[in-house]
Amino acid sequence: MRLVSYILIFLLLSCNSSIDEVKQEDYLYFSKLQKNDKYLGEPQKGEWLYSHKEREQYLSDYKALNPKSKFVGRDLIYIVPIGAFDSVQKEVIAISGKYLSIFFQREVKVLDNFSDSLVPVSAIRKTRDDISQIYAPYILHNILKIRITNDAIALTAVTSKDLYPDKRWNYVFGLASYQDKVSVTSMYRFHNRNGDSSELRKFVSRMIKVTSHEIGHILNLRHCILAKCLMNGSNTLQEIDSSPSRLCSECQKKINWLLKYDNKRRLDDLIKFFKEYGLHDEQVVLQKDLDLLK
Repeated sequence: MRLVSYILIFLLLSCNSSIDEVKQEDYLYFSKLQKNDKYLGEPQKGEWLYSHKEREQYLSDYKALNPKSKFVGRDLIYIVPIGAFDSVQKEVIAISGKYLSIFFQREVKVLDNFSDSLVPVSAIRKTRDDISQIYAPYILHNILKIRITNDAIALTAVTSKDLYPDKRWNYVFGLASYQDKVSVTSMYRFHNRNGDSSELRKFVSRMIKVTSHEIGHILNLRHCILAKCLMNGSNTLQEIDSSPSRLCSECQKKINWLLKYDNKRRLDDLIKFFKEYGLHDEQVVLQKDLDLLK
């Protein structure tokens, strides 16, 4: 029954969002790209959807949330690094800022570092392996929320230290607040610091996926269960690595409806970015989208 339910959800992609819910000139674009949406398949033990029961979010559901009211007069995305970072980490933060500006078609500003001394001892715990972890909600509500400016679509933090969302969880890659327009991503688990170029590409890939995913939540996108998508939930690095940086066609409709940008220009710019930074797999996926438009 579960498999049948997911198949039905996937087939409904084409009929649930009507032509009058997106601009007429974009409807053909999304209709073509839908052909490249991939069915998720039956969730396996250990995967996000195996243990998290979530429901689909179509464009009509998204519009009903009235997300535009949250972002009137706001047009910038800010990144604030929290903690101490080595040269490679700083480079990846800069690359991620460039990516986010393309992904969301908005200006991105990387702010000066905040010291992690802003986090009190009461918001830090030690794991059995003696790893220091910061309580992610403290960053959201006690550091970022009070600093967000009136021109910000999102204020997103990047930490060098590991994060945890509550005492029941071992760790979390990132966390976002829909209401407060803030998010945080930890790069702690994204690289092994061996300096290998392939490892650097993997580091960049993980960072851009998680940071854009968390900002997607700020924009009121729920976890996607309709197709393989950037907005799929992830329990492990393996799930992050196997998930696409691409939004499915339904989720692309949502952010395009909200942010109003040129879809083709965004697609071209994303392909150029992936080519520039040697992210071959990501480039191939979006090239297939581009080929459908010819």
